Amino acid sequence: MADVLDEGSQLVLMAVQRLLSDARFQDVVFVCSDGKTVSSNRAFLGARCDYFDKLLYGGGFKEGQSQEIRLQAPSSAVRHILVHLHTGNYSTITADSCWITLMETCALAQMLMLPTVVQYIADRVLADLQPKDVGSTLSYALKVITESHCRVIACLPASYSGYL
Repeated sequence: MADVLDEGSQLVLMAVQRLLSDARFQDVVFVCSDGKTVSSNRAFLGARCDYFDKLLYGGGFKEGQSQEIRLQAPSSAVRHILVHLHTGNYSTITADSCWITLMETCALAQMLMLPTVVQYIADRVLADLQPKDVGSTLSYALKVITESHCRVIACLPASYSGYL
């Protein structure tokens, strides 16, 4: 009986992976911050990730009606996240990934509310970070924090300006 379940699970996994690799099944395009595009399957994303479920189906957002969605993340980070969502593993996030790509993928995973991806990357960074990489990693982290705070500050009412 276990062999049948294993075989069935493998068939399902292969079908899900086809959603990522076969253009016929891709009905949404992410326009990434680096100008590149990455395609995926809207229904699968909604079923696999609460963020996409709300964005594409449940929140009345304009993205639910659009074929293109702009993401403030580079295409490399988007691809890492999509591979994870479609396979359940982190096969593309390797020791060969540059630190900036890891940090960008981590920031996107945080936005998409994918805590297991965030933890996996944090563990990778802690295990593999070399002294020569500390400067670029901290620089990127400060940039993300600064940009995030600027977006929050820009949304505050003018009456809050005395507290800043």
